[in-house]
Amino acid sequence: MAGDSESLHLLLQASATLLAKPDLHAVLDRILTLSRDLIHADAYAVWRLDESSDTWRVLASRGLSDAYLEMSSIPATGITELSDEPIVAADVAALPLLEHRLRGYTAEGIRALVALPMRIQGRNVGTITFYFRERRELQPSELQLAELLANLAASGISSAELYEEQVRLREQAEAQRRRATFLAQASAALGASLDFNLTLQRVAELAVPEVADWCAAYVTNEEGIVERTAVAHRDPAKIALAMEFHTKYPPSLSSGSAIANVIETGEPQFFPEVTPEMLRQRALDPERLRLVMALNMRSVLVVPMSARDRVLGALVFVMAESGRVLLPADMELAEALAARAAAAIDNSRLFHLVEQELEQRARTEAALVKTERLATAGRLAATIAHEINNPLEAVTNLIYLARSAPARQARRYLEMVEEELSRIAHITKMTLGFYRESGALVPVGLADLVAEVLSLYQAKLHAKGIQVQTHIERAQPILGSRGELRQVLANLVANALDVLPAGGALDISAGEAGGSVQLQVSDNGPGIPPDNLNRIFEPFFTTKAELGTGLGLWVSRQIVEKHGGTIAVESSPKGTCFTITLPSASQLSRAS
Repeated sequence: MAGDSESLHLLLQASATLLAKPDLHAVLDRILTLSRDLIHADAYAVWRLDESSDTWRVLASRGLSDAYLEMSSIPATGITELSDEPIVAADVAALPLLEHRLRGYTAEGIRALVALPMRIQGRNVGTITFYFRERRELQPSELQLAELLANLAASGISSAELYEEQVRLREQAEAQRRRATFLAQASAALGASLDFNLTLQRVAELAVPEVADWCAAYVTNEEGIVERTAVAHRDPAKIALAMEFHTKYPPSLSSGSAIANVIETGEPQFFPEVTPEMLRQRALDPERLRLVMALNMRSVLVVPMSARDRVLGALVFVMAESGRVLLPADMELAEALAARAAAAIDNSRLFHLVEQELEQRARTEAALVKTERLATAGRLAATIAHEINNPLEAVTNLIYLARSAPARQARRYLEMVEEELSRIAHITKMTLGFYRESGALVPVGLADLVAEVLSLYQAKLHAKGIQVQTHIERAQPILGSRGELRQVLANLVANALDVLPAGGALDISAGEAGGSVQLQVSDNGPGIPPDNLNRIFEPFFTTKAELGTGLGLWVSRQIVEKHGGTIAVESSPKGTCFTITLPSASQLSRAS
């Protein structure tokens, strides 16, 4: 043992060194060296309580065998802190406190020991222990030096541990910042386009090398087939190799691969270390093994992309030539990225589904309009044929009478023939006008519109004895398609004719209301049942069985709304009233 003054000088010099070294391993090595220089022993060890596992462990040692160190972990058994007094055992077999360790001491040849408590971060949770293979009692001066060394070591270890904790917290904060930045960039990339194939490729490229050496995305399509939608690596040659592998061995849900298992179960799969033996076991043929080995996979993480309780695919992260390994902490980042990617896929599919539905609806509506136009034309043709047939019969009869009548009476018959032919010409002119004017935007007066429609149905109204009353106030004209507006009014009149009994009443009124132009068509028929009232404007809904198409009122509403107006209906067992409200021509001019 060195002299007391020399030992104190050595401790004084060591104090500056220990407290200046932030590296825990260097501090521990210096403590063991000082222990050897101050007190001669056969072995030395620095013990520390691991509070996370409630276990005492050796941080550093000299002179102890590997076999002893492998058995050196000691459960704290509820005692988490030493007393302030050192443990001094001139004979380990004679100290009851060490009885549970006696077998290990015997195997190691330890006969005596001294353990000095170290107050680390304010608590006695460490020791410096000196081991002797012969009985040994320390002198008071030696014990005092050992206690000084323990105090100095405690300060050095405490400083080093605090420094390491600060470094760990800084690294953790930096890692969190980088992950937050990465997720923000990934979210921006995923939101940049509704084409998830492009966005997933961008995300995969962002993940390399920030998260892994390789990144790939696999998505299950609508037919249940797994498709690789993205792959990224810094080396284009590696990407070509991955393309070759997946061309020869495309993934499938029945393959039993990690990707298939993740998509089937929705649970991540983590392989911290991928060994050549694992690859050989999974490869089914030499060519597959060759390609897999060339990919150089060392660590693999596969996480599901799930949205609305459905697994849409999987993200794969692989460590390869960088030498890094994926850690459990990487799972959180991978799952956060997968959740964002799944939302992007789901949104993209929903958007395209809505697009398809809108396109289908547009096609259906166009077909309905075309069908209604054909049906309207058919109904109009039948009405016109009926209207023309009456004057044609009259013409035939008049010509027959004129042949045998006196000259004066014959001239009168011929004049009547001219009147009937004029009536036919008028009906023809109205028919041509319906088609030629249907697309033209012109001022339309309500009085003229009502008169035209009533003249068209005059014969039917007369045949059923329908009493027609009109109340047309002076109102501003409507700016629109004359033919389309005539079609709306004609539909309402025709529907009223279908339901009115013989001798029924039809009332048509028009005028200004609140700055707009309003047209009402009322009848005293049996009314519309309440269950049907809410459906009469639906396409294909009809109460006329095979006599109706169920499109007349639906098309009428389309026309009215196209003109910026509304159509409403009120009905009771005493009759039905349709009200059409349209902006006047002056209103439209002001709006323009």
